[in-house]
Amino acid sequence: MHEYHALATANGLTGAEKVKTILRYVSLDLQKFWKSVNGYTTSDWAVFSTALEAMYPDTSTATRLTKKVLQDLLYNTLRSCMTDKEDVMDYY
Repeated sequence: MHEYHALATANGLTGAEKVKTILRYVSLDLQKFWKSVNGYTTSDWAVFSTALEAMYPDTSTATRLTKKVLQDLLYNTLRSCMTDKEDVMDYY
C-alpha cells in the first residue's frame, strides 16, 4: 500500500485514479471484496486507504518495525555458523 501510494502520487494520479488502479494489483476475489470497502464507491482515496489499512493491521508501523527486527535477526543468524555438536543441539 505504501509503495503503491508513493508511486501513484509521484505519477500524478488523483485520489479517484488511485482507488481505481490499485485493484489491478490484487486478485479478482480480493477486487470484489475491496469494492465493498468504504471509500471505493465514492472514489475517496483517503477514506478507502484508511479502511484498507484498518482491515490489514500488518500495515501498521508497529508491525513493520517488528518485521524489521525479525529480518535483522534472520540476517544476523544467517551469518553465524554452527561449529560443533553443541551448536546443533542448541539449534534443535
